[in-house]
Amino acid sequence: MYSSHTAELPGGDKIFFTDSGPIIGSNTYTTVVALHGGAFNGNTFRRLHSFASASNIRFIVMTRKDYRGSSPYTDEELNDLNNGFPIFFDRIAVVVANFIRYVIKTLDIPKVTSGNRGGGVSLLGWSIGVASILPLFSGCTAIGGKLYNELKDYVKDIILHDPPYPALGYELPSEHANVYNPWTDPQCHSVEDSLTNFSQWIGCYFLTPENWSGNINELDMRKRTEKSTLDTWDGEEMKLCYEKDAALRSELAMYVLTLQQCLISLNAASGFYPQCRP
Repeated sequence: MYSSHTAELPGGDKIFFTDSGPIIGSNTYTTVVALHGGAFNGNTFRRLHSFASASNIRFIVMTRKDYRGSSPYTDEELNDLNNGFPIFFDRIAVVVANFIRYVIKTLDIPKVTSGNRGGGVSLLGWSIGVASILPLFSGCTAIGGKLYNELKDYVKDIILHDPPYPALGYELPSEHANVYNPWTDPQCHSVEDSLTNFSQWIGCYFLTPENWSGNINELDMRKRTEKSTLDTWDGEEMKLCYEKDAALRSELAMYVLTLQQCLISLNAASGFYPQCRP
């Protein structure tokens, strides 16, 4: 079981989140704060809540801005996003930092324990959600010293779960030119087509070849396989977990060159959160 809540943050932002709850009898549990990827919202994580306590984990799923239950981006924020202005990422860093502070203060979670083995907060970004946690560790000056000091004894891990290379500001190496990209499929004639294509592709099961050499060009580059998670979803599941409008409105600009230049400038975490391990 899990509970649903809305955090009201400084500046007026509201963030919807789900929470597996504290671990009864434990003062060393780690709180994992997960940020979902593009198009598929935090409900895709909901089944993980029931498994968290067995591993001494409190599992919290933060719904990113522009997705159902959380505040939409303002016109000013969307303008900054679409123009690739670095202040867009500064604002994301502040929202994530304020949400972690809310979790610390409101939910009374344990601090990092001696040796960094328990307690504290592990931040998990899935897919393009990685681009929403990296700014927190970039030395963002928008996060004031007071807020930073409230976080530094809690934030201990960064988990980058299956990030696409654009989420890290990388260009695709030339030797990987044959890698299938659902966003550049020539059979897609609109951004809506590309998003639908991506949504089908991302749910497919691809088998790694036996005795794979590690060469990415040897992997399965089909746009569809025989089995896709989305084929098992009914209409209600799709409605619950998939938000086409949010993805079209505020995700696709993450892949343009100006935003990539911002992402690649983000620094490693260790200088800003001494407890933190990437």
